[in-house]
Amino acid sequence: MAWRAPSNVTMSQNPRSLRNLAYRVGKPALLNGRLQKACERAFIAHGGPITTGDAAQWCYPWADRPDYDHVKRALRSIGAVKLRRLGGSARPLLWAPPSYYIW
Repeated sequence: MAWRAPSNVTMSQNPRSLRNLAYRVGKPALLNGRLQKACERAFIAHGGPITTGDAAQWCYPWADRPDYDHVKRALRSIGAVKLRRLGGSARPLLWAPPSYYIW
């Protein structure tokens, strides 16, 4: 006869490594990423709306061809708002600072 646990004992369905996730802080990485901090600094340095290219220069100062998708994702994650597209060959987006900045 095989061994069975008593019927009044309940086994946890979560593995041991996932049991404390309910007690952690929600969104621990919000505003703590390298690109998010660089985008915030770009808004502060420019004192108002910036283009995607301006933010990319702050996020990737060493790169010849920065990853604009990552820059746009970082801008969206900090709460920046797309205002409009500008003219030019690549038609960059103009971004407004997040609402929690007081200008």
